[in-house]
Amino acid sequence: MSPTVKSFGKKLAEIRGARGLSQRQLAKLAGISHRVVAYYEVQTRHPPTHLIVPLVKALGVSADELLGIKRVEHPFDSKHARLWYKLSKAALLPKEDQQTLLKNLYDLLAKNR
Repeated sequence: MSPTVKSFGKKLAEIRGARGLSQRQLAKLAGISHRVVAYYEVQTRHPPTHLIVPLVKALGVSADELLGIKRVEHPFDSKHARLWYKLSKAALLPKEDQQTLLKNLYDLLAKNR
């Protein structure tokens, strides 16, 4: 058995945790049941090939990173993982929504200086 297969569940849980996501939140983002996430994190050593694409999209990593072939390139400060994750997802919003979000962020930061 390859090291990649042995470490899949652990790697999935590690990346999910670094993103500040619960199993339920990841499941919702990936369009699967939270029980499926729990199963693959704990009960199996085999990566679910049919779920690789939804999981990498939901986690914002490459398949190589999820499978442990390549080191995760964008480590997040675990203390602020949820904030970093949400900001990375905001980059996928339409430009108009990004501008609205930035304006609100700037206003909030200015208010709290």
